[in-house]
Amino acid sequence: MGAAPLVREAAARARRARGGRAGPVPRAGCVLAAPGGARLCGAAGSWGTSCERAALGRLRRGLRLPAPGGLDAAGLAALQAAWGSGFPESLGVHLDAVLGPPGPRPDPPASGPPTDASVSSRAPRLEAYLSLEPEPDAGRLLVQAGVARAVVGLAHPQNHLRGRGLEVLRAGGVEVELLEASLVGPSGGEEGAAILDCAEVNEALLHREARGKPLSILKYAMTLDGKIATAALHSAWVSSAVSRQQVYHERALSDAVIVGGNTVRLDNPRLTTRVEGFPIQPTRVVLSRSLDMPLDAHIWDIEAAPTLVFTEEASCDKHVQAQLVHRGVQVVALTELTPQAVVRECHLRGMVRLFWECGGMLAAPAISDGTVGKVLAFVAPKIIGGGREAPGPVGDLGFAKMTQAIDLVDPHFDAVGPDLLVSGHLPSSGGLSKLVRDCALPKPNEHGLSLSEILRSRRDDTAAALPGKGTRVKFYKAWDAFGALSNFYPSEVRLSMDCSGKPRSWRTVEHFYQAHKFCPCNGACDPWVEPPGGAAAADVDVDARRRELVERIWRAETPENAARVGRWAENTQPELMRPDWAEAKLGVMEAALRAKFRDDAGARAVLLSTGAATLAEDSPRDAFWGSGADGRGKNHLGRLLMLVRASLRNGGEA
Repeated sequence: MGAAPLVREAAARARRARGGRAGPVPRAGCVLAAPGGARLCGAAGSWGTSCERAALGRLRRGLRLPAPGGLDAAGLAALQAAWGSGFPESLGVHLDAVLGPPGPRPDPPASGPPTDASVSSRAPRLEAYLSLEPEPDAGRLLVQAGVARAVVGLAHPQNHLRGRGLEVLRAGGVEVELLEASLVGPSGGEEGAAILDCAEVNEALLHREARGKPLSILKYAMTLDGKIATAALHSAWVSSAVSRQQVYHERALSDAVIVGGNTVRLDNPRLTTRVEGFPIQPTRVVLSRSLDMPLDAHIWDIEAAPTLVFTEEASCDKHVQAQLVHRGVQVVALTELTPQAVVRECHLRGMVRLFWECGGMLAAPAISDGTVGKVLAFVAPKIIGGGREAPGPVGDLGFAKMTQAIDLVDPHFDAVGPDLLVSGHLPSSGGLSKLVRDCALPKPNEHGLSLSEILRSRRDDTAAALPGKGTRVKFYKAWDAFGALSNFYPSEVRLSMDCSGKPRSWRTVEHFYQAHKFCPCNGACDPWVEPPGGAAAADVDVDARRRELVERIWRAETPENAARVGRWAENTQPELMRPDWAEAKLGVMEAALRAKFRDDAGARAVLLSTGAATLAEDSPRDAFWGSGADGRGKNHLGRLLMLVRASLRNGGEA
């Protein structure tokens, strides 16, 4: 079997990865084969949610692998192949739960996990076929597993990772073939198809890196005569149940679902995924200049999913704005409300894939100004008529001639139940081939340091190259170059609640921090400590609710969910908040950070790699912990991190 079919299989496995959001940290697939291409095993993983990164991070710690970034699917597939049926049972079960069941495995080695010293004596000369360049730690595992040849579909699109995994493989004596390098023109045949398959799995990430903004996908369902509703504006349902299930899946892959105020008024949607295996609900984004929307709409319930509203400063209803903020809805008032302005704001929030489910009045300007990069149009075999009163999917674009029509790039046609799905990129995106080519070009740095400085600062033998005073290192998302500094980074912290002396493992710093909002320091909030006796009935009720809330935060699968629950309860149940939270939260955060950087060697290495640079959480929404929207926030998280860094540099514990 040739290389291209196995790379395509790796891409297909990545596409099917459970719970995989097409987020900034990509989905990846790996197939391992014996010399000559005889398939042995495969694995796939998605790093689009912190849940999966945390699960794989726990695997890494269980295997005692000193990897600062955890493992990706390539490294885990290598471990499976190298260990075979000797793969530790408890870790194997956990691995299967995250990545799906493994394929056939080769015979197990005689003893323990692979080490550099043992590779040469028993290297099975495996071949690895990967949809995406592995991260450096996974590259080391491929070397340790005895991989002699690696065929990689795409190099990593992100600047701070691009080429580093390939460098590790080559330094380990692995013969590396990068299929992406052959995409210099229209590429046909099996190899070209393999490259496009690999690109499609992570098209949103490619688009973000190549275009500097999230990929906006416009979705609509229409009848054969081009209507999305009847003349009476009834639209349930245009498409089939099968198509709607696919829409729920597309929502789950997205960071945000975007609608206009008209959709909220007319349809009262929930805009949730309704798909199992996706622990994070996308943010529901509403565009409304006036905020003329009912206050009892489903979308304002942020317990189900976060909601973000963009409005216009000069024309919004200030009373409605205050009511929404009181319920925990984020409201951002822009000078001018346009699709481009909204996409810029979403980009600042780290979003990568935006799913537009709006009506024609909003779809038209989003297409005209180049916001929309891709279209998913479900065409149902129905005719409803209705004349001009029945709305279509796209409003007036100002075109007078058919020659002005916008042609889709590389359109696809797929049957979805009884419906036809027409999909394709718009010229503003350029299509998959162009995105791959453009990602191969140098891109502006977004992290306050050049790529060469980032790479030098990560190498043990270049301490002199550490960033100095005057340099500003920004961090925000856990997948960024300095993402290990984020509270959402999957580093477990083992600490007790303030109200008890019994330590527990918290999935992230954010879990620990959110839970402490509801700790009154009297032993009544910790779900693992018996409540004191003799309390009044009202106090018992409050204590029980606190305990339930803390346990809910502790059990949250992701830091995003922990933060959402904590913020929701803070806004809707303020009586549960600890009265001294304003004074206590800095101490809670410092304790969590010290535990994190004490126990996680990888995160500690990233913190120390920042040298003497000023650390700043580049949060557009938080002016207390971060820089805030105007860049003049208090940046308390950055200050605490610099305090912890100073302690580590002075030879003490974090």
